[in-house]
Amino acid sequence: HPKLNPSAPKRVRKAMDIGTVCHAILLEGDASKVAVIDPANYPGAKGAIPKGWTTNAIKEARDAARSNGQIPVLKDDFADIEAMVESAQEFIAGSEISDIWPETDREATLLWQEGETWLCGRPDALAKDRLVVVDVKTTAGSANPEAWGRTQVEGHNELQAALGVRGLRSLVPGLRDDPRYVWLVIEQQAPFLCSLVAPDPGAMALAVEIVVPVVPGT
Repeated sequence: HPKLNPSAPKRVRKAMDIGTVCHAILLEGDASKVAVIDPANYPGAKGAIPKGWTTNAIKEARDAARSNGQIPVLKDDFADIEAMVESAQEFIAGSEISDIWPETDREATLLWQEGETWLCGRPDALAKDRLVVVDVKTTAGSANPEAWGRTQVEGHNELQAALGVRGLRSLVPGLRDDPRYVWLVIEQQAPFLCSLVAPDPGAMALAVEIVVPVVPGT
């Protein structure tokens, strides 16, 4: 994690930037940290409009944006992100979470202590009764629940969910049930299809077994 190892090489991928910007707009309505860059403003030596980050001038603009704490996004890619957000909003309106979504607490920080160990989590959207957590995931692949689930072994999403349930249980001791996690998956390519995916019960049970020993004395 970069906070534990600031000197580690930074991985910057287009899909990651798109996901970060989509999160900011969908959850907070905030695009203030986005630098939208129009390739038409950075032609090559012979006047050709670059396709992507292919000229020195547009690379310099990209790097300057990052040094200013912004996420550089090409103009066409930003239009796609706006379409992603619109598609997600339409999907949510007709989904099982339509009733809780407008009043969810967005990107709330969970911070609790077990013994001498501090733990934290940051759910994307948390229902007022704390019984539903919605995490937004964008994908360069398919949002089909079965297909998406097969690609998530590396993401360890069930571990994140298990730790989040543990945190909510600690912070809200009166909960009548375990909070339910659901992932809102949004495709990064048109037509920007979306789905709601629940954790696999077997993977979630394994994640709970893994998370429990993390804290000494538990």
